Amino acid sequence: MRDFLKENLKTAFWSAKESYEDNTPIQACLQDILLELLKKHKIDKTSSLLELGCGRGIFSKKLQEYIEVENFVALDLVDFSEDFKGLRIEFICEDIENQDLIKNIYQTKNIQMLISNATLQWVSQKTFFANLALVAPKDSYLCFGVFSKGNLEEIRKVCGVGLEYLSLQDYKNILSKNWQILEIAPFSHKLTFQSPLLAFRHLKLSGVNSLNSKFHLGKKHLLELENTFCNTLSYEALCILAQKR
Repeated sequence: MRDFLKENLKTAFWSAKESYEDNTPIQACLQDILLELLKKHKIDKTSSLLELGCGRGIFSKKLQEYIEVENFVALDLVDFSEDFKGLRIEFICEDIENQDLIKNIYQTKNIQMLISNATLQWVSQKTFFANLALVAPKDSYLCFGVFSKGNLEEIRKVCGVGLEYLSLQDYKNILSKNWQILEIAPFSHKLTFQSPLLAFRHLKLSGVNSLNSKFHLGKKHLLELENTFCNTLSYEALCILAQKR
């Protein structure tokens, strides 16, 4: 991820810290699906867990309630350390693409499970997973929810901006060499708003307005979202559970 995008991300998610939970129903659904995958495969205990893109700890607390974990490390680009005070979680404010840091955490904490939700679409995923395969120990788990190909397609068509989301087949190709894929759960949902302005406001309040700081929302964008897409935003995601070969 380029440095300017990281700075935009930090600013956007810090600004949305108070409104994030109320404006991210999709992310909450993905959290629940990930927990169901863990339950289905009877994974409820680990010696050490690393969560990437933990935010203010909404998912972290859910994980603590379900998984019996001795060492819980949570990483985020934004400094949400205040939200982790009093929790049995070690919070680290750092870039999750810092390969040396991830390697150090895996080695010093003996990480046996990596969990992430609605975060990895922001990073260079092929590089990230290649590096992860070098440090993740045999039989350790990888459990993540990620927005995938087709996500927010309306915004891409109306505004000309968007992430390069990966497809289900892309993830199979990337992971299959080093990981046994236990399950992939696709997720699709559409949110329709009373006006185009409310749709864009939803994106801002959830922190997902950081792709291009030079982009300016205009009347033509509002009209196109309303007339062409009926003020609807499409969410596409995948929840993936895998085990290191």
